[in-house]
Amino acid sequence: MRSGQGALAPVAASAALFGTYLVLKWLSELNPQTLFNAYFWLVGAVAVASGIATPLRRTARTPRPWPSPARACGSPRPAV
Repeated sequence: MRSGQGALAPVAASAALFGTYLVLKWLSELNPQTLFNAYFWLVGAVAVASGIATPLRRTARTPRPWPSPARACGSPRPAV
């Protein structure tokens, strides 16, 4: 991480907090508990998806078929 990126971290955090404040102010009927539930549901879903993505990719990966000897030598693909 470069020093410029580290210096922008507090700015990004304060922008996120200010955005949350504006959402809660404009949508006064929105319950903060609903907002937190939606946020943690989204974070949990992303965590679970990223946790199972690698094993699923390894399981679903099929081995590549070996090329036929004719194609391996550079001959054109046969017409069907």
